[in-house]
Amino acid sequence: MTTKCVEPGEAVNGPHQYVVAVPPNDELLFPHVDSCIAIAFIMNDASYIGGHVGMQMPNSPNLAPRANALNICTQMQVLAQHGTIDRVILAGDGNVWRHDFLTGQDIVQDLINQINCANSIFMDSRGFAGGMNVSLNPRRRMAFVNRCTGGNTGVFLLQQPYTGINGHTTRIL
Repeated sequence: MTTKCVEPGEAVNGPHQYVVAVPPNDELLFPHVDSCIAIAFIMNDASYIGGHVGMQMPNSPNLAPRANALNICTQMQVLAQHGTIDRVILAGDGNVWRHDFLTGQDIVQDLINQINCANSIFMDSRGFAGGMNVSLNPRRRMAFVNRCTGGNTGVFLLQQPYTGINGHTTRIL
């Protein structure tokens, strides 16, 4: 089974949520991550916790990427409190999330500090047009990233085994 973790604006009217807990052996899918950032906790029991962070929350008149990211990360940590976070995957545009245009802060680093997990990877799209889909595959224990548009939906930009996430790294897509 596949659990979609959608951006907050899409979660308002749809059946999907922007913070999800996914049981072992199910796929976690973040569709169309463009100006957003996807956060995935890979738990020690092979389950996932996902959060899809938007620049603006649906009922807010203001952009608040850093506050939104830290808030959604806190919601994820509440779901993870009965387990151990083994690895963290973050995926988004480094031009946005490494240097917040409102505060100048490195939101990716703020998230890594808040989560306090020894192993993380930030998959940086560098803002290519159309966004990306991020899938965590339970059978292969790998993350797959592909473009959403431009006829390249079948072309994988990255195939990252979880065991290859050691320390804190960034991969440019």
